[in-house]
Amino acid sequence: MLLIQIIIFTKQTFESIFNFYNFFIMKYFSFFLFVSLLVIVHSVSNAQLSFESDTLVTSGITADDFDIALNNTVFNASARGVNLTWEREIIELAEEWQTAVCDVNACYLPHVNSMGFELDAESDGNLDVHVYPNDTEGYAIVKVTLTDATSEDNTISAVYYFNRTVSSTSAVRITNAIKVFPNPASDIMMVEEHPAAHEVVIYSLDGKVIHSQRLAGMTPINISHLKSGNYIINILDTNGGKASTNILTKQ
Repeated sequence: MLLIQIIIFTKQTFESIFNFYNFFIMKYFSFFLFVSLLVIVHSVSNAQLSFESDTLVTSGITADDFDIALNNTVFNASARGVNLTWEREIIELAEEWQTAVCDVNACYLPHVNSMGFELDAESDGNLDVHVYPNDTEGYAIVKVTLTDATSEDNTISAVYYFNRTVSSTSAVRITNAIKVFPNPASDIMMVEEHPAAHEVVIYSLDGKVIHSQRLAGMTPINISHLKSGNYIINILDTNGGKASTNILTKQ
């Protein structure tokens, strides 16, 4: 009788352990499966976008040139087609010069700053920037940002340099609206007090945001953490519009 009770107890114990094990496995397997599905959905929803080059440079452009282009290619490596929107930002443009963008659909007039187009799955298309010197010596830096319409945080950017180099050592004030000083600067730079100065945004020359800060009067900006070199300084107004653009040299 005792032997039978021991056998029954042992059987019940093993069944309890087995049931607990099954519950544990199924619970965490379901959780793992759920997380995996989330990762898959996220990777499918975000198109795998890339530029052939995120920095393009050309020089030797003269006043006699009519149309100079830097040609770039955007790649969609994902398994789905994607609706893209490009946005042009003119970082630097000489007086009298004009610039325009060409995508897979068309070449647009100089006043067009943004346009949309479709890119099929596992395909590529052009995204070129043109400059027109209009009988004037000069230079230009143009940034183009691509955004996936289904996921606004899925963006890529490329910067196009015309008669400018990424490692240029010249400190250039591009507009005369708002002064940034000292220039060159070592640890602290200042933005002069101006009614249109609401925020300062510092970019690297490849178009990445390095630092942003709200302005209140003549505000000191700590740049001691920046590496030596040149940076693009955008001063924004209260509506987020560009009030001034400068090139700052960090010593």
